[in-house]
Amino acid sequence: MAEGSSPMSLLKVQTIIPRQSDVSKMCPSAGRYCLQYLKIDCENTDIPIERSGHRIIVTANHIFVIGGFNPTYSELFNEVWSFNISTNVWTKLKTTGPAPTQVASHSMCLLGNSIIVFGGSGLPFGMNSSNDIYQLDLLKQEWQLIPCQPLNGDAANFPSKRYGHTMHPIDNYIYICGGTEGTIYMLDLYRLELNTKSWEYIECKNPPEPRYRHETVVESKKLYIFGGGTNFSVFDLIKIPVLDFDTFCWSYITSSRDIKNGLPLDRKCHGCVHYKHYVYICGGTKNKIIFKDVWRFSLKSHRWTYVGEMPKNLYFHGSAVSPNGCMYLFGGVTENEQRVNTLFRMQLDVPSLQEMCWRYICHYSSHLYLKKASELREIGIPSHLIKRMTNCLL
Repeated sequence: MAEGSSPMSLLKVQTIIPRQSDVSKMCPSAGRYCLQYLKIDCENTDIPIERSGHRIIVTANHIFVIGGFNPTYSELFNEVWSFNISTNVWTKLKTTGPAPTQVASHSMCLLGNSIIVFGGSGLPFGMNSSNDIYQLDLLKQEWQLIPCQPLNGDAANFPSKRYGHTMHPIDNYIYICGGTEGTIYMLDLYRLELNTKSWEYIECKNPPEPRYRHETVVESKKLYIFGGGTNFSVFDLIKIPVLDFDTFCWSYITSSRDIKNGLPLDRKCHGCVHYKHYVYICGGTKNKIIFKDVWRFSLKSHRWTYVGEMPKNLYFHGSAVSPNGCMYLFGGVTENEQRVNTLFRMQLDVPSLQEMCWRYICHYSSHLYLKKASELREIGIPSHLIKRMTNCLL
């Protein structure tokens, strides 16, 4: 809270005694998981079209959606949307510069003030994939194609075109893992040195089976793989492949079951987020079965815990977690191959008291963002919270 303001000054906006059910929905108690649709009550009707195969990134106050596919349309969605978490307003960004066009099952990560995009597939799938890397400057809303070269001029150090892979920024590198170019599946590892813009192939010992639409997380210099598959196979979530970044050697851990609910089923095209020492898996598909379950995996005990269910069976949806522990899911494919554009969230951790109060104010005073900054200051809202109601993306 800003210096000079008091908790009571925030309540000048509106004095409401919430029902216990309202508080439980917005601010789950410790140990309680409340997966719910996030109501989008925005003034405009310009919202993202139903889609799948897109990717999302979440910052402290915005959700960014890039790309995606809907069979009703002849082209992929070569666009960037932002969703303001405080105001529940969607905005289509007016970006400039050369933007990626193969934006289905690409990979994305946040690096400073930019979103980095690598690879992806265009139409027709499997015949039009990419190995280019792009940078979207969120302050300028400007795309840039990053020119790269293989280390020492050796073509073997440059990653092949692919989609359905994963990406992680680690130290001064960006790592990519696995994927497919359409018919050939991979579980290789490459890294891009950010200063020299040089790609390097990393030979790893004892690698897992090739796959795409798997998910990976990194913790304590180790990379963990969850699920994934090919056109003909789906991998389980019992034997977890782990890569040690010090030795570049793969090993395998056997996970422990939830005492009451057992183990999650094999799957690909699922959602996955990493928060603190836990990995959360949601939805996905196997043999035309679409899942709606949510599981938590402890990176310390290697035990699975069944958390609950999503409101919809989903796969090929976007998933990401905010810095304060809120998992967001957007879009995807549900029953009867229907694409959706619904957004919902699951609180993974208890928010700070200030965050609880802010959510409460935004929920019951949903049109505050229409007021001028000077008016918001007059009613006692601190400047850093006023900034969250604007279109400032960072």
